[in-house]
Amino acid sequence: MPTITARLAPTAKPQALSLWLKAGGSRVLEVPDYDVPKVGFDSGRTIEPGVIEISSPMLVCNTGAEPQQVTLKILRANGSFTFICKDYSVLPNDTVLIPVQGQFLLTGDAVEVSASVDDVLHSTVSFTVGQAESEILEGDV
Repeated sequence: MPTITARLAPTAKPQALSLWLKAGGSRVLEVPDYDVPKVGFDSGRTIEPGVIEISSPMLVCNTGAEPQQVTLKILRANGSFTFICKDYSVLPNDTVLIPVQGQFLLTGDAVEVSASVDDVLHSTVSFTVGQAESEILEGDV
C-alpha cells in the first residue's frame, strides 16, 4: 500500500482504471495513506488514512470467442471480504456492468478482480481518491 506525500491536505482526485484481467485475481484498487502537514502551529507531519469512492459500475468486456467468467470482491482491512459477483459469465463480444458505484474503501481495503483466463476480459472503472476526512473530537484540538 503506497503512501502519498503532500504539501497540503489533498482534495479528492478523479481517476480511471482500464486493464486486462488476469486469472487468479489481481488487486486493482488499493487505498493509499497520506503523509500531510499537521494542522495548527505544529510544523510536523502526520500519516492520515486515504479513501476511494467508486463512482461508476465496473465495465467488463469479453473480447474472446468463448464465454468467460469474472469474479469481483471487496477486501476489507479487518480481513473480511464481500463478493460483488462470483464466476459471473460474460458472453463473447459482450459487456457487463458490475454495480460497484457508491462503494467507499478506506486505507487497507482493496478491490480484487479475477477472470477465468488471462487477457480476454477487459475492465474499466472510475473512482475518486483522496485523504479521508476525520472527525475532530472534543479534546483533540
